[in-house]
Amino acid sequence: MEKLFKNETGSHINLKIVKLKAFYYVALLLCFHHSNAQVDQHYKTMIGVALGSSISGNGHGSIYLPQLVFTNKRSAFLLGACLQKQALRFNGAKLAYEFVLNARTKKVIEEEAEDSTDMVYQYFKSNDPREDVNLDPNHGPNIEQRVNFKLYVYAEYLKNNLLSHCTQKMEAHVNRVEGYDWKTATLSTVEGGLGFELGVRLAKNVQWNTFIAASFYYHTKYINNMHHEQFSPCITLGTSISIPKIKGFN
Repeated sequence: MEKLFKNETGSHINLKIVKLKAFYYVALLLCFHHSNAQVDQHYKTMIGVALGSSISGNGHGSIYLPQLVFTNKRSAFLLGACLQKQALRFNGAKLAYEFVLNARTKKVIEEEAEDSTDMVYQYFKSNDPREDVNLDPNHGPNIEQRVNFKLYVYAEYLKNNLLSHCTQKMEAHVNRVEGYDWKTATLSTVEGGLGFELGVRLAKNVQWNTFIAASFYYHTKYINNMHHEQFSPCITLGTSISIPKIKGFN
C-alpha cells in the first residue's frame, strides 16, 4: 500500500512537471510569436497618396495622375488613374516602381557617428533593432536624409485620348484633309520607360519628386497617314507631391 502511494505521488509530481514544462514552452512560443509580430509590423507596407503630372512625346500632352503609393523599405509601387489635360476626363492607368539608390543603412550611420552625439545614431541605438533600411518618414535614415536618388520604371495605358493642342495644329497643317477635324481625333497608346527620380523631403511626411525617363510609345489605335509616328522612342518628364504615410491606413 505504501509502495502504491509512493507511485501515485510520483506520478502526480511527474504530471505537474509535465504541465510546468508545457506552460514554459507555450509561453516561450508566445514570446517568440510576439517578437516576430513586432518585427513584421516594423516591416509592414506603408500606404500613401501622391498627385503628379507627366508629359512625353506620345502626342497626348500633359497627363495628371492621382496615385496610391505602397512603400516597403527601399521600394515603392505607385498605381494611378490618368486624367488628360486636353480632355479633362479619366481614360487610362499608370503603374510605376521606384527603388531608392542612396539610402543609408543603420550600420553605415553607426560607423559615421559612433564617437559623436548624432541624434540619428542615438535613435537607431535605442529604438531600431534592424540592420536594413527603413523608409518610414517618421523613422530611420529619412530623419537626416532629405534627398533621395531613385530608379524609376513605369508602364502606362491611355484609351481613346485626344491629341494635344500642339499635335492638333501640326496635323492640321501637314495633313490638309478637307472636312477632317483633328480636335476630335483620338488615339489609344501603350507607353513604358526607365529613368531616374529625385526625391526631396519638404516636411516630416511630404515629399517632392521629379523624374526623367527614356521611354517608348505605341499607338494601338492609330489614324493612317498621320505625321505623328505610330511607334517611337521619346523622353518623359514628370513631377509629383506625395504623402508616403497616411494615418489610419498604416
